[in-house]
Amino acid sequence: MRATSASYSLGKQLHAALRRSIDTARDEAVKVMRFEALESRAELSKHALPLYSFTSPPPSPSPSSLSSSGVALPLTHEFATGSDIDIGGLSTMRFAWDPTERAARFWGTLSSDIPRGAKIERSGYAAFRNKNRPTLFGVQTWDTTMHPYLAIKLRNRRAAAAASQQTEAGTTPAQQNLSQEEGGASSSLRSAADAAFQRGGVPQPSSDPSAILAHAIDALGLNLAQEERPGPRFFVNIQTDGPVTSDLFQHRLFLDPSKLDEWQTVIIPFDSFVLTNTGTVTLSPLTMMREKIRTIGISAVLDVPAIPHSARATTSSSSSSTSSSTKSASGESSPSSSSTKQGPDVLRKRAAAGEEVEGEGEDDWASDGDLRGSASSPVRGSKRGRSFPFDLAIEQVYAVADPNEVD
Repeated sequence: MRATSASYSLGKQLHAALRRSIDTARDEAVKVMRFEALESRAELSKHALPLYSFTSPPPSPSPSSLSSSGVALPLTHEFATGSDIDIGGLSTMRFAWDPTERAARFWGTLSSDIPRGAKIERSGYAAFRNKNRPTLFGVQTWDTTMHPYLAIKLRNRRAAAAASQQTEAGTTPAQQNLSQEEGGASSSLRSAADAAFQRGGVPQPSSDPSAILAHAIDALGLNLAQEERPGPRFFVNIQTDGPVTSDLFQHRLFLDPSKLDEWQTVIIPFDSFVLTNTGTVTLSPLTMMREKIRTIGISAVLDVPAIPHSARATTSSSSSSTSSSTKSASGESSPSSSSTKQGPDVLRKRAAAGEEVEGEGEDDWASDGDLRGSASSPVRGSKRGRSFPFDLAIEQVYAVADPNEVD
C-alpha cells in the first residue's frame, strides 16, 4: 500500500514537472515569435510581474465543495506550510482560500508554551511559502531584475479587534503613535516602515558590517522590541536559487496601523531585504539574486531574527544608553533588553551540547515541507504559556518597477 502511494505521489510530481517544462518552453517560443525577447528594458518594466494571486479559487478535487457556503479550500497543493506544532510546539495555523474573502487566509494561534518533555528550544512561529517548481530544465524561478519592488495586497483581519481592545483600555492606536512622537521616539511602526522603505528605495551597497547591521535593524524592526506589545510579528521571506539553501532574505511586513482591517498594499524594495542564515542576520555584502527568486512566503513569529554574536556588544552599548536615558527622563527603571539584543530565533537550528547539528546548512523548509526545528534541550522562554491569535487575508503578490504603479 505504501509503495503504491509513493509511486502515485512520484507520478504526480513528474507530471507537474513535465507540465511546467512544457509551459516554460511554450512561453519562450511565444516570446521569440512575437519578438518579445528583443523588447527594451523600459518596455519590460511597464507591466507588473504577477508572482501569485488568490483572487480565484484553487483547483479542487471535489467541484461540489466550491458551491458549499463558507468552506475554505486548502492551498497545500502549491504551497508549503509549517509551524512549531510539527516539532512539538503548540502553535496552530491554517492556510486556505476563503470564499467569503475571495482571497487566501493565513490564520491561527502562536503559542510560546513548551510542553513538558518536548525537545524544542523555543516555540511561536507559523509560515507558508510557495513550493519549489522543478522542471526538466531546472527549478523554475522568477526574474525580477526589471521590477525592483515587491507588492503585497493584504489586510489584517484582527486589527480592528485589537484596536477596540486598546480603546477599551483608554488608548487608541492613533493616541499611542502620537504619544511616541511627542516623546521623541522615532521607532514607531509607521516611522520604521518609512525608514526601511527609504533605505531600500535608493540602494547603497556596503561592505561595512556596521552599515549592514544598521540597515538590518531598520528592515527587520529590531529597534521596535521595547515599544511593541507582545504578539505576532509578520515577515516576508524570500529564497533564491543560490548555492547555499539555508540563506533566507527577510524583511519585516510593516502594516499601516491606521488602516486597521482594511485592504492595503505593502511595498518593499527587493534590495531592502536582509540576508539571514538559519535565523541569524548575516553581516555579508552578498545581495539577492533577483533574477532567480525561487520562493516567496510570509511568516508569523513571536520573536525577531537574531543579531550575530560579534555585533551584540556594539548594539548592546548603544541600545542600553538610549534606553537608560529615555527611562530616566520618565522616572522608570530600565528593563533588561537581553531578548532584544539576542533576538530569540524561532526558525534556527541549534546544536545540542555545543555540537554541530546534522544537516546544518540545509534548507530550513526541508524538501517542500515543514520548517525544521531544534532538537536541543528545551529552554523555557520569557513569554512561556502565552498565546496570540493572528489572521491575515492575502489577495495578491506581485513585483513592480515603480511604487506609483500600485493602486
